[in-house]
Order: sequence, then structure tokens, then C-alpha cells
Amino acid sequence: MEGIMIKDAAKMLGVESHVLRYWEEELGLVIKRNSMGHRFYDERDIKLFTDVKELKKRGLTLKDIKSGIDNKKKLEMMKKIKEENNSKVEQEEEKEIIHIEEDIVSDDSKIVDFKIAQMQATMNKIVANALRENKEIITTSIKAEITADVMRQFDTVMREKEEKEELRFKKLDETLRKMQQVNEEVAATKIKKKFRWRK
Repeated sequence: MEGIMIKDAAKMLGVESHVLRYWEEELGLVIKRNSMGHRFYDERDIKLFTDVKELKKRGLTLKDIKSGIDNKKKLEMMKKIKEENNSKVEQEEEKEIIHIEEDIVSDDSKIVDFKIAQMQATMNKIVANALRENKEIITTSIKAEITADVMRQFDTVMREKEEKEELRFKKLDETLRKMQQVNEEVAATKIKKKFRWRK
């Protein structure tokens, strides 16, 4: 597969030509051009675009894919340098390679995170639709519950008020009886004194 023009490459990949140009720009890809300045793709380019399309289907953004491509380029470059240069720098490079490989592995976890987020969004939509569809039932149920709660509170307040008034009346009644008893005792004392005076 050598020198495939953009139109043919787009057909092979099942996308529009402008999509390939957009991906090139966003991913910072350098695509070869012929003597007339037209893009042409080789086998590696087609493989790369196939991978990009697949990763987009899995929910990765072009930014995530670019990060993965950059990390892969760094990894390839580091491996090439390592093969050419067996020096003391080898240990430091190996640490960097491990770090880059960890970044690449973490890109796979982004797919899992995306799927979880996608599932969460789907669940949110289902709950929102259920709430929307059952709005009247829920509203009526809530109103009934609130009304019942308010009535219970009102009954409690009225009962407490009645108990307080009853207690107040009992104390008032006791006070009146005591006063009446005192008055009777005072009257009885006066009668006794009058009766003594007469004797």
C-alpha cells in the first residue's frame, strides 16, 4: 500500500476526507505530500487512522489520543536511543520509559472510566425520565405526605395547647377553692368572734 490519496484513504476508513484533515491537525501528524502538494498516505498512516477511529468509538477524545501518540513516539524514540547508546544514561532512560509506559497503560483506564461515566449518564437519564413520567403521581404522593405531616403537627400543637389550658384551669380552680376556703374560714372566725362578744 503506497501513496494512497486522501479520497481513497477516507473511503477505506469509512470517513469523510475533511475528517482525516481534522484528525491530522488535532493530532499534530505530519503527512507526506507528493510533488503537487497533495497528501498521500502509506500503510502506517492508514493503520494509525484505523486505531484513531477505534479509540474514538471507545469514547476517547482526540486530546487523549494525541497524548497516547506522543507518549508512544517518546517511547519509540527512547528505545531507539537505548539501542544505539548503551551508556550510563541507560538507567535514567529506562525510568522514563517505565513512566511513559505507565501513562500509556493509564490511557486504557480512561476507557474504563469513560464507560463508567457513560453508564452513570445513562442511569441519570433513566431516573430523570422516570421522574418526568411519574411527576403527577410523585407530586400527589408528596402533597399527601406533607399534608398528613402538617396535620399530625397541628394535632400535636392543639393537644399541647389544650393540655396547657386544662392545667391552667386546674390551677385556677385550685386557687379559687383555696380562696373560697380561706373566705369561709375568715367568715367562720368572724361569726365566732361576734358570738363571743355577745356572751
